[in-house]
Amino acid sequence: MRPEDRQINRVRARRFLWFAWLVLVALALVWARARVPDQAPPTREAFEERHRLCYDIYAAADNGAAYDLLASAFAGKELDHQYCVFAKAESQLAQALANVTVWDLQYQDFKVLAARGNSCTIYSKWMVTYILGHSQHSHVRVNAYEVVFELSKGPDGWRIVSSRILNENNLA
Repeated sequence: MRPEDRQINRVRARRFLWFAWLVLVALALVWARARVPDQAPPTREAFEERHRLCYDIYAAADNGAAYDLLASAFAGKELDHQYCVFAKAESQLAQALANVTVWDLQYQDFKVLAARGNSCTIYSKWMVTYILGHSQHSHVRVNAYEVVFELSKGPDGWRIVSSRILNENNLA
């Protein structure tokens, strides 16, 4: 190999290493800016306090107040979904001249299944006791739920962004 060719190869190798180093630095900067530092997931008490507000919707003065209560616990598509479920139930109750009064809410289990950045996955199990009143009489009902929630932390704190019901039972 001629000396000139060796010199050209050395220059090419230096240029390649310099370019590779710049690419690695650029990638590291992008990763560092995109990485969200891990947030501590909500405590059981904090989660239950916020989730409990969802059951206050049946005592809300109007649909706007019900939406605001749901927005304190849910966000995004899950907020829209939960509001649609409530609006349908509210419509059915109105047609039947019925009402719901939540009597008791008991949380039985809570586990943080995963946490990363500003997101976490939570398992929760609870029972709700309510009174369904209609046609001059009322019934006590008890429903039990097991649900996995995906939460995301935003400027206003943790919000439920998706839910998956594992088990739902009418106990009474």
